[in-house]
Order: sequence, then C-alpha cells, then structure tokens
Amino acid sequence: MRTLTLILLLQLTACIDTGQEQISFPFSVAGTEHKDGFEGRNGWIITLQRADLAFGPLYLCAGTRAGELCENARGQWLQSVVVDALNAEAQPAGTIEAYSGTVRSWMYDLGFASLLTQEDSLELQAAKDLGGSSLRISGTAEQGATIIPFTGNLRLVRQEETEQGVSLVRSSSSDVFENTLSQSSELHIVFDASAWFASLDFANVAQSAGCIDSLCEEQDLAEHEQALRALSNDIVAGQRPSFQW
Repeated sequence: MRTLTLILLLQLTACIDTGQEQISFPFSVAGTEHKDGFEGRNGWIITLQRADLAFGPLYLCAGTRAGELCENARGQWLQSVVVDALNAEAQPAGTIEAYSGTVRSWMYDLGFASLLTQEDSLELQAAKDLGGSSLRISGTAEQGATIIPFTGNLRLVRQEETEQGVSLVRSSSSDVFENTLSQSSELHIVFDASAWFASLDFANVAQSAGCIDSLCEEQDLAEHEQALRALSNDIVAGQRPSFQW
C-alpha cells in the first residue's frame, strides 16, 4: 500500500500546477433503499437482501474525459470502502487529497487498484473484506410461479485490453460532472443497486437451472455466463452513481 500511495501521489503532483492550493475535503457514500424490491428486465421482480460493493480508489480529473492515467488529475482517494448499496444513510468514507481548481471527470476502481508498475491489479482492504470480490449480492427474482433465490460474488478488475494505470470505471463525455474544488468542498456518492440488473434476464437463469414455473434451488449468478456478463457490464458501464456536491 505504501508503494501504491507513492506512485499515485507522484502521478497527481506531476500533472498539477503547484501554484494552486493544496486542499483536502471529506466525502461519503450511500446506497438506495428498495424495501419492496424493484422491477428488472422483462418484468422480473427482484428483491435484494444484500448488495455490498467494494469501492475505491477514486480520482477526480481536470479534463473532460477520464482515462490515460487521468492526466491533469486534481484529486485522489487511494483507499477503499465497502458500500452497503441498500442503505440510503450517508457513510463517511474518507478524505480526498486534492489541489484547488475545476474537475470535469472521474474514474474509480472496485476494490482492486489498477497500477502503472504491474499488470495485475492490487487487492485493497474492501475487496478483502468481501472475500476477494468487488461485489457480494444475494436476493430473489420472481415472475409468476418461478422464484429464483440467488447469490453472487464478482471480481471486477482491469481487463488486458485496458491500459495499465487506468481505472476500471470511468465517466464518459455524456456524464454531466463539473465542480470547482476548494477547502470547503464535500462530495457525496450515491449508488443504486437496481441499475446493476438492467440487462440481466432471469428467464435464462431459470431455463439453465431447469426450474421454470417452480421454486429454484439457490443459484450462483457467477456460474451463469449471461448473468455474470450482464451484471459486470451494468456495474462498469451502465447507469452511473450520482456524484453530489
């Protein structure tokens, strides 16, 4: 971790005009409560009992597109935290170290830091707390007489085709994000677990498990290729969390 901190600190300071003010400010995370469940793809009603996400590190960038080592990075948080995505209460996460100025994009990892110096991502504490996973979920999906209890542990890391040092989740040009950082700044990030199920069709899970119109045995979504792909894509490239200043 000490090596990670040094590398990323150098990355930050190398891209910043040192005439700017060095600042730090707190940020928090929260989930979105879904007491009565929510509707997923093709009318499946999904009820989650657990949705824990390993979040971090986080980088705030001066440019309009994150990536390519987040050149002109203005802020960073090099730690990680487990977000209870079903709890709408704000959870203090840490302190962002930054330089004053405008940020226009962001990028973050999910418990596994992408490093410049090595091909493999570095497992951080939040991922360790989730048993080596970025996401740990459990719940049920229901449609008519078909009921599917499910669990899932997903490990989401940088892929080989992505440049080393570039975080897994990055804002796009369509994301509205701009703020001027100062010592009085405060950031709140809200996650909505329902967005992670936008592309997952539980009919495929039921068909694969052979339990259409009946109560299924508990299914591990990581063992269903379509479900794993849909979840991974929606978490990484689907609806974004809400960044609130």
